[in-house]
Amino acid sequence: MAMQHIEGENGVGKFVNDPNKAKAGLARIIAESTKTWRELYGEIALPSVVTPASNAVVAVEKVAVETSVTPSLTVESLPSVEQLTRIESEALKRFFGKDIVVPKPPQELFQTLETMSKLGFEPHFLPQVSLTEADKIPGWKVKPQSWFWQNIKDGKPSADAAVLQEGWYLVDGRGKPNYDNGQQRYEDDYLESIMANLRKTGKIQKYSSVPDSSRFGASPNEIEQVILPEVARKTGAKGNLTNKRYIEFNVWGNMFHPEWGQTDTLEWFADEFGGGRRLFGGDSGGGGLGYVYDSWSDNRGDSVAFGPVVRFPSKP
Repeated sequence: MAMQHIEGENGVGKFVNDPNKAKAGLARIIAESTKTWRELYGEIALPSVVTPASNAVVAVEKVAVETSVTPSLTVESLPSVEQLTRIESEALKRFFGKDIVVPKPPQELFQTLETMSKLGFEPHFLPQVSLTEADKIPGWKVKPQSWFWQNIKDGKPSADAAVLQEGWYLVDGRGKPNYDNGQQRYEDDYLESIMANLRKTGKIQKYSSVPDSSRFGASPNEIEQVILPEVARKTGAKGNLTNKRYIEFNVWGNMFHPEWGQTDTLEWFADEFGGGRRLFGGDSGGGGLGYVYDSWSDNRGDSVAFGPVVRFPSKP
């Protein structure tokens, strides 16, 4: 695997695939223990479901990616309130090993889903749960590495970084691509036109190692202050459109998307790590779903992207 790094305005480079942090066999554990989206949603009659050939499962032994099989929802085939509530209840019970009360999703979620389902966003619910390293949760096969928990004890990130926040979410379900010298792309990426325009107009910085249309090569400051507000404006999302938090990436990865941890690129997360830093992670060479580290929020890298989420919190 090629060595990758994050570059900052101060010229500091940090290699992210530290072999000392590698954890053998994670891909196999995820592949053998995690339900795919279709296993959870297969009983819904979706007349417009298309399963691309690229979604075929490739043997983990060949260091390939097990892609999730996500239905392509249309306005006519969106799940009903009752279907969605039941499906998420079953998924959460499978993960936590106990019944979780799932409230009805707000109408604003369905209004936004009409548009964003076409962009690859999926509806999910999370309960309010404070997670700890010692928790024995049946579906939590790949936990955050010990670095995460130790730093929470030390006060950065805050203890909230390990708390699932109750609410409904629309989640960009795309898997990260494998690294290709900065030329890698997310499949059918709705962000490409937005990224290209923002770089062309100088609203975000060009990065010579990636195409202008790439969601790689942007700093957390640009993601939070420029890119995501523009995505919200373009899509008309009615919830709060932000970057994913690391604990959400980890839990949803365990529940629905093992492939998020099976490629050697990374994503920035919304979590602050002390002053002026953000968490990033997900590199398969460092531990996949369990890998997390930190860097400056004005840094950028040709192997680090991001994944938006629209939040509909139960307690605004």
